[in-house]
Amino acid sequence: MKSNRESNEELKPVGEGRTVRERTLAHLENLIRNATKLGAGIVLACGVATQGCRFSDPPPPPPPPPPGTCGNPNTLPLDYCVPASAHWQKSGRKWTIILNLGVETGINNIDFEGLTRADVRVSGATARDITIGLQTLEAVLFPINGRSEAEVQLSLRCNLQPLPFRVKLDLSKPHKKNGNVPVELIK
Repeated sequence: MKSNRESNEELKPVGEGRTVRERTLAHLENLIRNATKLGAGIVLACGVATQGCRFSDPPPPPPPPPPGTCGNPNTLPLDYCVPASAHWQKSGRKWTIILNLGVETGINNIDFEGLTRADVRVSGATARDITIGLQTLEAVLFPINGRSEAEVQLSLRCNLQPLPFRVKLDLSKPHKKNGNVPVELIK
């Protein structure tokens, strides 16, 4: 049995008599042959009997919460209903944090209606700008020097009832342009 290297050497162009087209075709045949060997190895590794080898499929999203779960704040899956993300952004000579909160698509009983800028309390940072939509909130924050975390507190509405909502930001990581800021939702 020939090694991979020996079979590759067989397809190398020999002499100056080959055209560019012939050399290209030989190279493509070599690639196809090696890909076929690799594919056969994957099939054997997965097992013929399983017939279901999967590679890095993302996990399915969690099911939406059942209606009425907003009635009990202790059982409301906030990380699913209102995902939060934050990233660093350079603003002149200072670093700012862009915090985004948004109600997951399809959840109609949670919103920010009636929330004003005065209702959003920030500690560990200074709020430069807060934009509030019906189901979105974006805050631009200046972190206070020496603080390793910041917290944002507000109330959102769930089934027309106010629900306290807190987000903690980890500021201890080094600043990097567009780098993520770890966000933790706190009940």
